[in-house]
Amino acid sequence: MALFSYVASTALTILLIVAGAGLYALAIGWFFLQLINSLMSWDRLRRHFPDVLPKRLPQLTWERARVRLSQGLWVSANQIAAVLLTGTDMLIIGKLFGPAAIVPYACTGKLISVLANQPHMLMSAAGPALSQIKAGESRARLSEVCTSIAQATLMLSGAVVCVVLPINQGFVGRWVGAIQYGGYWLTVLILLSMLLRHWNLTVGYTLFCFGYERRLCVTALLDGLLSIAMVVPLVWLYGIAGAPTGMIVGVCLVSLPLNLSALARESGLSLWELIKPLSPWFLRFVVIMLGAGTLARVWVPNTVLLISLTALVSALAYAVAMFPLTLRYPLGMYVRPRLFPLVPRMMRALRLGSSV
Repeated sequence: MALFSYVASTALTILLIVAGAGLYALAIGWFFLQLINSLMSWDRLRRHFPDVLPKRLPQLTWERARVRLSQGLWVSANQIAAVLLTGTDMLIIGKLFGPAAIVPYACTGKLISVLANQPHMLMSAAGPALSQIKAGESRARLSEVCTSIAQATLMLSGAVVCVVLPINQGFVGRWVGAIQYGGYWLTVLILLSMLLRHWNLTVGYTLFCFGYERRLCVTALLDGLLSIAMVVPLVWLYGIAGAPTGMIVGVCLVSLPLNLSALARESGLSLWELIKPLSPWFLRFVVIMLGAGTLARVWVPNTVLLISLTALVSALAYAVAMFPLTLRYPLGMYVRPRLFPLVPRMMRALRLGSSV
């Protein structure tokens, strides 16, 4: 559903731009995305869970309204931190080096920013289940779910890293010209920042479902302020590569430590017990990433076919290496029941195809 609404709003935005709507196309596309998400969610709820919707709105007491408004206020304040972490780096680069310096930075990170949306969609889908588990399950069950979500999100984010790294230079070259490619190390730093932010996203989203709105807001603001404070001198000293470096410093020194400690306390685990299940993924990811990075240094695909083949081979190598981990505890508890029933169906389809 989220994918359909995203594709539909993007298509509408492109059509409006072609029709000459200009910047209004962006605003209309965003509005259409919010509208279609709300309408599709309401329709699904009405068709599949009709008893959940009340026939009339219940009476809202002041105490309940105060609680909801205070929670919403912290969530709204959290958006200020999102602004600090999204787009401010470009403003700093433009101020220090001029508008022309923004182009290679934005073009180098464009493919990454597009693919980075998939882990966000995974976390959005997991939100209602997390809230339900918090209300009625044990701490052991809670820790299993938190670890599973972190594993799944990091696997998706790691796939983006290992696929984009060897093709990004060729992609940017085919798209806007090789002169707009910001360099190998800029790509690595943007990917690393994305990976760490996705990890923090899983922890933060879990804490949000547990009612940590105020803590998340304060943490995000501190992260945003520190990140911007670091981006300015790093960009001045090291050029545009300093922008993702500053973001990495912020998430490593503020958001991840504070959010992980809160999640460990909520789930009844130590910090090491919370992180340890991710070590098998991390070791395999480092090996594959080093291979992808080495490939990117020695060979650049310069045609659409070569870019596609390189991305496909990288994705297959990553999938083969990570697939056994998806069957292990605790993520395997959710993958195996959904994956194994597909095997007999595939075999029957192959037999029917061969008989025809």
